[in-house]
Amino acid sequence: MESQFILDYNVPSKNKGNNQKSVAKLLKNKLVNDMKTTLKRLIYNENTKQYKNNNSHDGYNWRKLGSQYFILYLPLFTQELIWCKLNENYFHVVLPSLLNSRNVHDNHSTYINKDWLLALLELTSNLNQNFKFEYMKLRLYILRDDLINNGLDLLKNLNWVGGKLIKNEDREVLLNSTDLATDSISHLLGDENFVILEFEC
Repeated sequence: MESQFILDYNVPSKNKGNNQKSVAKLLKNKLVNDMKTTLKRLIYNENTKQYKNNNSHDGYNWRKLGSQYFILYLPLFTQELIWCKLNENYFHVVLPSLLNSRNVHDNHSTYINKDWLLALLELTSNLNQNFKFEYMKLRLYILRDDLINNGLDLLKNLNWVGGKLIKNEDREVLLNSTDLATDSISHLLGDENFVILEFEC
């Protein structure tokens, strides 16, 4: 899931294959460390009942570790697998590129046919019922080139399901962050290749 946000232009073109493996290894190490931190926090919460993270907005950030990960398959939409994660009150879904899919002959009509979106909204709603969250939102990440070439009509009709555009993260703030000094991978990740849509469920 997190590997979908690796920015290609941050990977040196010389020996790109080896560099991509190196980036993947850095990302794996970061995720393992994040999981260790999360588990320690959960254990500390359980044992002391003192430390709590009550920020209900933490889950909106795709950089945060997911509590559960999913792989979806919607064959009427695309033959590619769809990567997802549940993070606090947000269900993050990264759509695969339709432009590169040889199995979808009419990408434009695929985006206009909203059955795939209704299926994702229904899944998100079911997750909300199962976990009894105070609220639940679907964050949809669509590759910018896909949307520009084939999905602009989707943007024109967002209101029919209460959708809205979400601003991409501010790279300047990230690059100037003090946390970045000890993090060897965060600056290689970004959401600028995606248009982000949010739906309430």
